[in-house]
Amino acid sequence: MAKILVMDDNDLLRASPKTSFSFLGYDVIAVETGQEVIKLLLEGVIFDVAFFDIENEKGLGGIETIEEMKKSSFVLFPIFVMSGNSTHDAILNPESYGFEKSFKKSSMRLQNLQDAVEEALKKAGA
Repeated sequence: MAKILVMDDNDLLRASPKTSFSFLGYDVIAVETGQEVIKLLLEGVIFDVAFFDIENEKGLGGIETIEEMKKSSFVLFPIFVMSGNSTHDAILNPESYGFEKSFKKSSMRLQNLQDAVEEALKKAGA
């Protein structure tokens, strides 16, 4: 089954998708900051899909994390961006930041997330 990474500094918003995706049979790792994402990638952990929060009060947010991933020449996998700020440019134009798609946290539903994961996996041939 696919391995999903969730990065969010909010405990509840990190735990909820982790629990939901785990229930659906996915292997899920949830971390608090972008620094933890980079550490996992340096350790050789491979992910099929990720969900990053744009802003992070405790460390690197989604935009900074994807920039660090590009600088370090990590193989990029489909990364979805999440935010409570529905007017943030990365939510309105996710592709221009290197994200697959955006989700407003207020309207995130498990079925929408699952559909996005399955579509990304199908596109990647996983």
